[in-house]
Amino acid sequence: MAASGLRARGHKMILILGAGAVGSTLAAYLSAARRKVALHARPSDLERLGAISRIRLTSADGRLLLDVARPPLVEDLRLHGVTTLILAVK
Repeated sequence: MAASGLRARGHKMILILGAGAVGSTLAAYLSAARRKVALHARPSDLERLGAISRIRLTSADGRLLLDVARPPLVEDLRLHGVTTLILAVK
């Protein structure tokens, strides 16, 4: 789904480029804070990531820190309406 299809007029959109450990963690915290966020992933990762419905973060001792729905994935980099772009890549 394109980023342009994810936002409503007047709402700020945060797009995170990189849906790995760092990008997904940032997305989870932003989602928990009720920010409108989407994750961009490489085409080769979309099917695998699309099968994941939730992001669960746990502490080193196994305590659940956060459990949120995975933000929408986007396939393209149309930046129309994106107010913040976060690069979370290696």
